[in-house]
Amino acid sequence: MDLYYPPLPECVAYLAAHWRDLGRVGSAGMGPTRLSCLEIAAWVDLTGNTLEPWEVDAVRAMSTAYLAESHEAEDPGRPAPWEPEDAEIKAAERAATAKHVRSLLRG
Repeated sequence: MDLYYPPLPECVAYLAAHWRDLGRVGSAGMGPTRLSCLEIAAWVDLTGNTLEPWEVDAVRAMSTAYLAESHEAEDPGRPAPWEPEDAEIKAAERAATAKHVRSLLRG
């Protein structure tokens, strides 16, 4: 199954690529955690890439948001994070419409 990723503006796409290269999250004894500055510094040293302080902050914020969303996504009814905020309302409307159509088809 191919995953859908909304397109990113070119001016930040490189940050997303770096974040993916970093592994999106760090690891701790009790499971995933946001990327640490030490993990990022080690990646910088190994790859030769350079990051400005604001870019490190952005990558860490992306890691934090990813972890938060991964916990929220355990709810199977949760809409995809890139859907509009009214997606929950639309999902409820779709469910109500589907229920109504099923009742009509049953006679």
